[in-house]
Amino acid sequence: MAQKPERISFTKTSLDRLKPIPGKRRTVWDTNKPKLCVRITEMGAMSFYYVTKVNRKTEWVRLGRYPDMSPAAARARADIESGRFAVGQNPAEELRQDRSEWSLEKAWTEYGKYRVRKLNAQGKSEAKITRALEAHDAHWRLRYSKWQNRRLSTITGGMAEKLQDEVLDTRSGATTNRVIASGRAVFNFAIRRQSSGFDGPNPFVGLEKLPEKRRKDKLRRHQIPDFFVALDSISELMRDFILIGLWTGRRAGDIKSMRWVDVDLDSGSWLIPDPKSGEPQEVALSLPAIEILARRKRTVRGQWVFPTGSRSGHIEEYKKAWQRVRELAGLGGLRFHDLRRTLSSFAQENRIPVTVAGAQLGHKDPATTLRHYTDIALYAQREAVNVVADAILAAKEK
Repeated sequence: MAQKPERISFTKTSLDRLKPIPGKRRTVWDTNKPKLCVRITEMGAMSFYYVTKVNRKTEWVRLGRYPDMSPAAARARADIESGRFAVGQNPAEELRQDRSEWSLEKAWTEYGKYRVRKLNAQGKSEAKITRALEAHDAHWRLRYSKWQNRRLSTITGGMAEKLQDEVLDTRSGATTNRVIASGRAVFNFAIRRQSSGFDGPNPFVGLEKLPEKRRKDKLRRHQIPDFFVALDSISELMRDFILIGLWTGRRAGDIKSMRWVDVDLDSGSWLIPDPKSGEPQEVALSLPAIEILARRKRTVRGQWVFPTGSRSGHIEEYKKAWQRVRELAGLGGLRFHDLRRTLSSFAQENRIPVTVAGAQLGHKDPATTLRHYTDIALYAQREAVNVVADAILAAKEK
């Protein structure tokens, strides 16, 4: 028996409650406009469609993305498309004939050509043009080529932020800013070009500019009591998110996309399937981290540990909560990323071997022994994170 289609009355509240289904695309229909539906990808991206039949063929006309397009605007647009079909037009066929949305590789290449034309028009020297193109190509080769086949609309703000953290791990703030500026410029260029098939938003716009001077900040021992007090001023979701960052030392991008299927509370481990290094990594969970995750598991439904109403279905934006904690605790310019240095610093103070701390933090090559004997590595990591957790909690009580 065919499954009945899902139907709800489209409102902001009802759409925000919709969650993706792992492994397939979900389609939900509007009860107020029978031929209007929203499709939700496996990654949580939502788009409105007007659907009708022409000569026994089902035609899908994409109207726009939610939440950029509101339910009311989608209904109005559906009425327009209905009228076009009524007079013999086929907007779905017209869209098929248009050029498809650019991949990042296409956008990067077209922007490079545009830069050459612009610099030539400005009368720049051949040497300066060459240097600009070399930098453009280097950023692509070293940082962005991994996304070469992705359509522009599939690159999210969370991915951009994760890239920023990855670059900052090994490069200065100045270099990181230049890498991010390249991505921002390419997306702005694509938005201005109708032929790109992409109308925004730019995933790099919300990223803060980093201090140009190399910084090695961390949460210091005397700041820890105020830090924990400040955490009580934000939501449980954001508090748990930040604390998992503290207890594991992992990047914000990894924690945002944390899935229950990858968490094993019995063994105290978390498998990160797609970390910076490109190879899956098993991370040890300290007792405080296990307590947080066990509590969340009793109440949280769905695949994500930190679910929200975002297009991806999980946390994408945490900066307002982090800013509040930072201000109340007097932490100055401390970044979420500095929690990694906090764990590393406490590990050094407690004589945890550098190789063990490096494995927990996800450094690509902490040591040959840890790389080849993963069971020993995880055991050592588990001991290490519990020692560090005890030290941080002791500092909290002082």
